[in-house]
Amino acid sequence: MVGAFLGPYRNLTTLTASVLALHPHVQVLNHAGRRLLAQPEIDFVSDPRPEIWERFCETALAESRGGSPGLHGGSITLSHAFEVPEIRAAYRARFGTALMRRRVDTLVWKDSLVLSRAIRKSGVAIEKLFDGCDGLRFLVPVRHPIDCAVSCVLYGHGVLFTRDVSVVGVLDGVLRELAWARAVQQAWPRRVMLFWEYDFDRAVLERMARFLGLEEDRRWLDDATRCFVVAKNYEHPEGLIARYEAKVRDVFSNDRTFASKLMQFVD
Repeated sequence: MVGAFLGPYRNLTTLTASVLALHPHVQVLNHAGRRLLAQPEIDFVSDPRPEIWERFCETALAESRGGSPGLHGGSITLSHAFEVPEIRAAYRARFGTALMRRRVDTLVWKDSLVLSRAIRKSGVAIEKLFDGCDGLRFLVPVRHPIDCAVSCVLYGHGVLFTRDVSVVGVLDGVLRELAWARAVQQAWPRRVMLFWEYDFDRAVLERMARFLGLEEDRRWLDDATRCFVVAKNYEHPEGLIARYEAKVRDVFSNDRTFASKLMQFVD
């Protein structure tokens, strides 16, 4: 089984991938998408034949054993989430300094924006990806989109969304990415798991484990529930909130259910 993230950067993907890495049968590759998908022999997005997919998975596992922080990619343990003492301590208490699982049931790949854009650019239908890539599943977290936009601007990711790297400009890009990921989830609900920041709890982790084909592990559930903590550092001016509300109504005018969930972030 392979769980790959879709959607914008700075959207709880690193935190989610990190708590998944606390499971004894999960291996996580952080980023590396630009390097890997630039190699035709492993670019399963443009050429989703089973043999290409198999080579990609083998390469991704190898890359997850080391690497570097940032977009170069490698082990999730090199990501900023592992600077959080609780996550680092939980990992070391169970796995020590090991970067590779003895048994891997599920590979998790976290490079959401690169993968989302590669899929759209390739023109390959999602159905064809699922047909050729055995065990492929998609994960779509939904963080507060304004927080996501602010974080993208602060960490220099704004240029990946738009030439207008203001928070307002990037917010528009974040909502567009969420709209695309939502459309994929609506079309393929059994192959795409979407979950919300404000709804995240132990039950969501249990559902995620089933979705990714993982066996029940009580210690992992305890560790992951304790470690999934979203920092609340941003306050937003009323004008930005009003812009957000108007944009949600516009972008999701044909999806009132999703729009209502998005509005809960500012209610």
